[in-house]
Amino acid sequence: MLNYKLSLKNVITPSIPIAILLTIGCVAFWFLADLGSHLSNVNESVNPLVKSIQLNVLHNIISFSTITLLFTVLNAFLLAQLNSQYSLIRTRTFLPIIIFMILMSAWTETHLLNESHLALTLFIVALFYFFNMQKDIEGVEQAFMGSFAIGVASLLINPLIFLMPFCWMGFVMFQSFSLRTFLASLFGILSPWLIYVSIYAYLHPNFNPIEVLNAELVLGIDLMTLPILNIAYIVGVSVVLFLGLIGLFSNAHGDAIQTRTRLNFLILILFALSILALVYAQEIELFLPILAILYALLVSHAFTLKENNFYAILFVVFCVLNTAFIISKLFAL
Repeated sequence: MLNYKLSLKNVITPSIPIAILLTIGCVAFWFLADLGSHLSNVNESVNPLVKSIQLNVLHNIISFSTITLLFTVLNAFLLAQLNSQYSLIRTRTFLPIIIFMILMSAWTETHLLNESHLALTLFIVALFYFFNMQKDIEGVEQAFMGSFAIGVASLLINPLIFLMPFCWMGFVMFQSFSLRTFLASLFGILSPWLIYVSIYAYLHPNFNPIEVLNAELVLGIDLMTLPILNIAYIVGVSVVLFLGLIGLFSNAHGDAIQTRTRLNFLILILFALSILALVYAQEIELFLPILAILYALLVSHAFTLKENNFYAILFVVFCVLNTAFIISKLFAL
């Protein structure tokens, strides 16, 4: 009996022409998904800052979707730099970019949420600073700047401010937690809010401080209101993530201690964001880009390093699942 081995080599380390073709394919996916979605107008945000940008800078669906696509390309580039600089996956791989762009293409709910993609950019910037704190209890600048980036992101998506306790847990994991780094981080997360509230109060003398916080608390997701295809898709990508994490943990012994710590921190943030997304279910779409970047990094670890048919087939299943999800939207028109 012939033992055929399915290889992802051309996707993991593609040549320049193949990399360009894969990127073009992901962009084509994006526009195909847009055709299949019911994007007819831009939903007005309840966040005063985002609402102001919508009214004064962006005026139509085309500008929103185009800017979001540009942000997606930028964030994919930053993702590649993050993986390369900190060796989160210990070999060169193109998979995180491909998986992230596939998810962003399929999740059409995010195509008009510019603030969510900008928040993702700030989140990646924060990761650069936090990952640079390894075993540095004097890393005051990194703690402040990383937390400042999270603080600015939380102006766009208010619940992100609740990520900070998990970031402080990350400081402990990085062996960089100290009174100095904690206070620097605390000042970093509060500074954008103090600046914003001061300007808002000056422009609106009779403002209510509660108006600044607009996240709506809705516990849980009513699965009964979701189409059956959406439920099947959610289950499918969740199973892929679960199996990817199993592959990551089974292969983590080959990673450096610092790399394992950073990967565990990403898993912690993924868990925290999943909880926030369930608690603030009314605004769950805002969390999707950050969840996508974490998903892409974590499952790519197993897809890249577990060189066997199971994970190669699992990657194919992931691609087919997302393609089918996009095509189902076309037939739903």
